[in-house]
Amino acid sequence: MTIDIFRRYAHLDPASSKDVLPDWSSLAPVLLEAIDERTRPMQTQEIKPAAPAGRGPRLRGPLLAAAVFTLVLIVAGVAYVLLRGDAEPDAIDGAPNSPIDVLDEWTDAMNEGDVDNALSVLSPEAECSLPVVAPVSCEQHLGYLAAIGTHFEKQSCTAESPYICSYGLTSQLHATLGYPDYSLPMNAEFTLDESGLLVADFFGTVDVTTPYWPTEGGELWSFMIPDYPELNLDGVFGPEIYDRAAGVAAMEGARRFNDPVRIVSEFEDTLRSGFLPSRSPVDCRIDGGPVTCTPLLEFLVGIDAELGFECDGEAALSDRIGCAATIDSDVHAALGSGPATAEASFLYRGGRVIVFELSGLPFADSPGVHEAFVAFAAGEEGLVRDGDAVLTGETAAAWVEAAGSYGG
Repeated sequence: MTIDIFRRYAHLDPASSKDVLPDWSSLAPVLLEAIDERTRPMQTQEIKPAAPAGRGPRLRGPLLAAAVFTLVLIVAGVAYVLLRGDAEPDAIDGAPNSPIDVLDEWTDAMNEGDVDNALSVLSPEAECSLPVVAPVSCEQHLGYLAAIGTHFEKQSCTAESPYICSYGLTSQLHATLGYPDYSLPMNAEFTLDESGLLVADFFGTVDVTTPYWPTEGGELWSFMIPDYPELNLDGVFGPEIYDRAAGVAAMEGARRFNDPVRIVSEFEDTLRSGFLPSRSPVDCRIDGGPVTCTPLLEFLVGIDAELGFECDGEAALSDRIGCAATIDSDVHAALGSGPATAEASFLYRGGRVIVFELSGLPFADSPGVHEAFVAFAAGEEGLVRDGDAVLTGETAAAWVEAAGSYGG
């Protein structure tokens, strides 16, 4: 019925300008007929006798006035819809998005790795460069962050202008290096431009003294330099341009850098070459008891120890790998013994050994010979204290000499 009313209205009043008033004398009969048609099927009450003919003119006037008033409302409503037909629902409701709403859209897109959608809500005025490296576009840096699997965890936001939000940033790059929970802080002020797009200097306030990963970690960028010359890597600040290609390379490099088999092999090669690791393990243990790492490693170098490790890379956990160890040294040779065996365990992250543990440090392949020699060494000055072997760089030569005396 509504479609028919407007079709007939168009024929009766074809005016195209909003300033031309309709001809109400022509429109009223059409509307009255439409009203009669709409209401006729709905009459369910008993029809009462018609009013006396003399009362007709008194009803006709109010009815016409009501029809005119109703038509005015309909025409006004149609005009409003036609004029605002292209408007978005938020605009029609008079409730445009706040900067926080748009920021949440951006955050959701970044957490899904959808850089295109993240860029679509950014103003050309938005800044995405880091404070201490070469300037980059938002497309470049957001591509890098997506490639390393960055997750933005909103921690707090101001409720009104100026809108400032703080975030914690974790990433798959950090997880691959062994730091899944390491969070980098981001704080920035957000506004919207005239087009409703997000304006912010996302990383300009990053504290440059905050390490990109814990200081115990190794040097990923330096490790990658020989294999990625195209990135112009700096050992401290990383790639020259932080973009998607750099992010993909960083993930590849991190997987090799923190591979436990590589880490153990490098640890083994360093000791065999007579040098200490560039970064000593944080903790060391022998037979479950703690020992100071640097003196222990200096002792092993001092007795010209050769340690070999056979590790099952497939069985490695996310931060620990177990290995079968063989131990040979000048002490073993002086005792007339071949290499001894033990179990080794390495806790690793950041491309390096964090904890080095041996089930024991046998000086002979025969447990009996080992125990007898340690008992003999207890009688030598400075080699055993309170029942524990003193294993340092300073005592290494004395242990070799004692082995020669015992064997003789």
